Amino acid sequence: MSKKIAYGPYLEKIEEICKPLSRNDLHEIIMAMAREARIHERSMFIEKIEACLPGKQSQWDTEPEEDVFDGIEALKESIQERIELIEDGEYHELEDYDVYDSYYDDNPDEVSQEQMDELESYFYDAGRYFLEGKLETAGKIYEALFALIEETEIKHLLYEINILEERARFCRCVYELTEGPGRVDALLKAMNPDFEESAFMPSRDNYPALKDVMDTLVEPLPDFESFLPEWEAALSQSGGIPGLRRARLWLEAVSFRNDFEKISELARTWADQQPYGYIFWLEQLEPKKSWTESAAVSREALNIISPGERRAKVAGHLISAGEQLDDKMMILQGKRELFFSTPTYHTLVTFIHEAEKNNLRQQELDKAAEYLDQAEDRIHSKDDMHITVLIMGGRISEAFTRSKDAAPVGWSYSSSSGLLFSCALYLYSLMNDQCSVTSTLMEDNADRNYFDTLDYGFSDRDALEGECLRQIMQGLAMTRLPDAELKKYFQWAVKLGEKRIQHIVSNKYRKAYKRAAKVLVAIAEAYAANNDNQKAASMLKKYYYELFNRFSAFRSEVREVLGMSEILRKKSIGV
Repeated sequence: MSKKIAYGPYLEKIEEICKPLSRNDLHEIIMAMAREARIHERSMFIEKIEACLPGKQSQWDTEPEEDVFDGIEALKESIQERIELIEDGEYHELEDYDVYDSYYDDNPDEVSQEQMDELESYFYDAGRYFLEGKLETAGKIYEALFALIEETEIKHLLYEINILEERARFCRCVYELTEGPGRVDALLKAMNPDFEESAFMPSRDNYPALKDVMDTLVEPLPDFESFLPEWEAALSQSGGIPGLRRARLWLEAVSFRNDFEKISELARTWADQQPYGYIFWLEQLEPKKSWTESAAVSREALNIISPGERRAKVAGHLISAGEQLDDKMMILQGKRELFFSTPTYHTLVTFIHEAEKNNLRQQELDKAAEYLDQAEDRIHSKDDMHITVLIMGGRISEAFTRSKDAAPVGWSYSSSSGLLFSCALYLYSLMNDQCSVTSTLMEDNADRNYFDTLDYGFSDRDALEGECLRQIMQGLAMTRLPDAELKKYFQWAVKLGEKRIQHIVSNKYRKAYKRAAKVLVAIAEAYAANNDNQKAASMLKKYYYELFNRFSAFRSEVREVLGMSEILRKKSIGV
């Protein structure tokens, strides 16, 4: 996906590129662009060139002002009418109703594509007026459009509109059209500093920073030097700890003065009640390449901020500083704190992989296990993750002790039941690499690289595919169990596995038949690996010929999975 760039910086960059070029250089560039144009783009490319020729200043196709306002009002009424029809269940009255689309009956779009296209066209008109310098008209159109969005409650549907830039342009209109003491109050109202954040509606994606407003045009904001102190003072008058958006705007205003002392003061004052102060401070240090200071601030923040995404971002800054300073222990600390901040399988293997590089794997796994043992239940699948960590550390007996609630169902999505079942069979089969189906089950139940949505920014975040499986296999290779204990775990696994087979097949969960077949064949492999061929054959016979002899789809899956088993094939054990 290409990076978005604001209008002002965009024109400045084009100016920077073109200014030193000769006439011949510009000619070659235009010809190169012409050659790259696709067939359907060529006529439009020529029209754009001709429109820019001297004496042929382009005339934008902009709707008359009165028509735009009438159209917006009509569109608002049309959307409200559509929403009312949907709420009343009268889908057949919708203009785009499809009688043949059963999904549509339950999930009609709140705004039709035609209505969305019309809304986009009015934003286009507002933008054209704005770029022509007709800020009063543009501001009124933007005001009408944002009123439409609020009254119809459709802001969550505006995927195809760059709402951040459109609001920034509106705020630029407000700023330039309001002079004197009223400017700050007018801009505060337009910028909405007390917007309530949500996971689905983050302010950073919907409301501009002051820099975004500045970047809407090449020309600087008029009277900015006298405006800035008043703007900062207004943002500071919220009383108490500010919300996230107000904190962002306030810190941004301070950063325009390059006042790091004030930034650090605010960060420490807000502390854990508004951790963005520390994050902003670290973001300002990064372009300055002040890595030693960045490490110190990160460590200070990690001692203050509670676990969660904000703390994880701080840990990411510590990792980046460690990489730049080539400090291996700092990198390890950062990845440990990243895991403690947001415990997921991705952050876990990132942490343990780093520990392994520093020959501290076992010590750090013990720290991870201790943390999970004492952590609050807010951690998703905490007990399952704890069991995984114990297995990675070779502490298999403790892992089985914690598995009191192992169930024969729900083995997907990081369940420890499937993992412990696979581990018991793998160990009992003496890690025989001819037990092909058991190995497949280990991969199915142990590879837990569900990558996070957070971009932590450090160098090896995408280089750990399959790492969770590798760490678990390493833990199993370290495991040494008395024969009696190993047999006990195997018997537990057989009992759990049989319950799983019976649950899936007797309830006719046809899509899960292959999973049941793998469990059956893996148990048979474990018997065969211990030279108990009769029990291996007996297990297959029980489910193939006796209990489920009429379930042809399941029997077909069993035959297919048996074909994957090297040890059963070599011993001629089958159905």
